[in-house]
Amino acid sequence: MKELRGFLLLLLAVMLVAGLISGDIDRLAQTVTAYVTRLTEIIRLLAAAVALLLLVIGAIVYASPFHRQLGARLMAGALTMLTVAALAPHVLHWLDAQLTAWGGRLLGGQP
Repeated sequence: MKELRGFLLLLLAVMLVAGLISGDIDRLAQTVTAYVTRLTEIIRLLAAAVALLLLVIGAIVYASPFHRQLGARLMAGALTMLTVAALAPHVLHWLDAQLTAWGGRLLGGQP
């Protein structure tokens, strides 16, 4: 994980320097935004896959009479994780539309 973080920071630094040297900041911002968007999609997919695996493991553990509470906790956590992974993009899209519609008034500022 530490190597991946270092690699991503190095890649971001190289892109930033190349964008500053070439003077094309708009394209640089679009590229970084596209990379971050793709990364969040991958993390969301990975979270859903881990949640499904935990749901199955929780169901297997729940079958044991001695470990029912652990199985129930695993399944509840997995369902919560699946819900967040499935609904987060829709909630963020709705929130973006609401913040755009309300503007600065939402936080007590002037319209």
